[in-house]
Amino acid sequence: MKDFAALCAALRATRATSRKVELVASYLPTLDDASLPIATRFLTGRPFAARDERTLSVGWASLLRTATAMFADLDPEILRASFRAIGDMGETFGLLQRGRARAATPSVVEVGDALERLAAARKAADKQRLLDGLLPGLDPSVLKETVKLIVGAQRIGLSALLLEQAIARASDLPLDDVKRATLLCGDLGEVALRARHGALGGAALALFHPLGFQLAGTYTAGDALPWERILAEEKLDGIRGQAHVAPAYPGATARVALFSRSLDDVTGAFPEIAERLARLPISLVADGEILAFAAGRALPFARLQRRLGRKKVDEELIREVPSTFVLYDVLAWNGVLVIDRPLRERRALLESLPLPDGVLLSAATRPRDADDLEKLFERALANGNEGLMLKDELQPYTPGKRGRGWLKYKKARATLDVVVTAVEPGHGRRAGLLSDVTFAVRAADGSLRNIGKAYSGLSDTEILETTKTFRRLTETIYGGRVRAVRPEVVLEVAFDGIQRSARHKSGFALRFPRIVRLRPDKPVAEIDTLERVVELYALLAGDDTPPEAAATRAADASDAE
Repeated sequence: MKDFAALCAALRATRATSRKVELVASYLPTLDDASLPIATRFLTGRPFAARDERTLSVGWASLLRTATAMFADLDPEILRASFRAIGDMGETFGLLQRGRARAATPSVVEVGDALERLAAARKAADKQRLLDGLLPGLDPSVLKETVKLIVGAQRIGLSALLLEQAIARASDLPLDDVKRATLLCGDLGEVALRARHGALGGAALALFHPLGFQLAGTYTAGDALPWERILAEEKLDGIRGQAHVAPAYPGATARVALFSRSLDDVTGAFPEIAERLARLPISLVADGEILAFAAGRALPFARLQRRLGRKKVDEELIREVPSTFVLYDVLAWNGVLVIDRPLRERRALLESLPLPDGVLLSAATRPRDADDLEKLFERALANGNEGLMLKDELQPYTPGKRGRGWLKYKKARATLDVVVTAVEPGHGRRAGLLSDVTFAVRAADGSLRNIGKAYSGLSDTEILETTKTFRRLTETIYGGRVRAVRPEVVLEVAFDGIQRSARHKSGFALRFPRIVRLRPDKPVAEIDTLERVVELYALLAGDDTPPEAAATRAADASDAE
């Protein structure tokens, strides 16, 4: 585990992805067969495989109790203040452990076993006992990485793709073979071991771990398209969903799981969809959209939002916000991965499927030319949808990739002029630059009310310049990352919709906001108002609440915070 900790430190010290791959590729061959799959999983930032549903369920309070016992010579209030100031449990444990007469360096296998026992413990007292037995004697660097794994905050800048590249290099195997095996089994630890022994071909499809989603490029009016093979589907205003279905058979009941775009399991929020999909006669992995749906029509996203983020929903909420699943692609069919087949064949499979009531197949239209496409686009907007998805029926399904096989055609519904109130560093090549901005509109009383956060839209040059500005405007730093700034930088932001939100003081949040441009020409006094937001919300979300009442409700939500 000491070598693992040294690797993590080296990975954090470099931003070059090629160097990260080189470091991991050199490390993996040093591990024995027992350690290799465990260490590889640890490099994903998780104690277990992606397909493994176990969780450690260890919170701040438990770790703080362990820390209080470990560092009994420190005043508990000083200890708590240290954790708050640093904002990273692993870093804090490691720093506090330095210079103390404790230097246990367990193996990767021993730490893996300890984390398995931690996941298996159901009682809080048992988890606490295991933590108290695991952490106190560890070497500072090992302690830091172990705690980071426990809390899910490793952050070494190593994506799954980079790890796959490292496995391929360490085993001298084609990257595509490694990626294919990962897609099938959902366990990079197993893939690393199979790659070492030349057994990637034996990886079998495992359901109930989320596969990567096909990503879409952007279509701009006037772009050339191969019209003879383009299918247009209305871009639905729901959430992307991946359905895994294992049908019932003698001795076993049907099983269904729904995963979101963020690869979270959202089955509990949509039990009626799971119940319907369980009636399908074959096993499959399908891509589609979860929608609020009633009377043969999709409901605004604002309605669906009430179902999101819930582990369970009651019958009353299901009646108030009925949902459906719209299929538009298939990744696996009867235990066979079909992503390499052209869309034309995958679509034919879906069309052959007897769909239960409440499960739909997306309608696909073949536009003849750009003029025809514009008519379809306007019809999609009239139907309450976001725009169009344009798909080349000869292309395969490429999980995790963005290309020309799928193109989204949307137009910004509106823009707002807003002022930046907080910033924080980005990730990847923008780590260290203040590229993530929180912004606000002006309320009737002149106060600023946050309404969203944007990560994209500015050029690298603009981000460098605004980073300097935001550092100068910084008033307070929270948790070592988030900077409250003087509200002087005005932006124009575009967005796809507005939804109610208890998170922001405005009472609303913009959907998919992106920065259109900096507005140095506009004073803060002239940014858009909360009243304007309420008007747009009523227009875009189809809310029949009078603007005055909605504004009052937003103000009440702000006061409640």
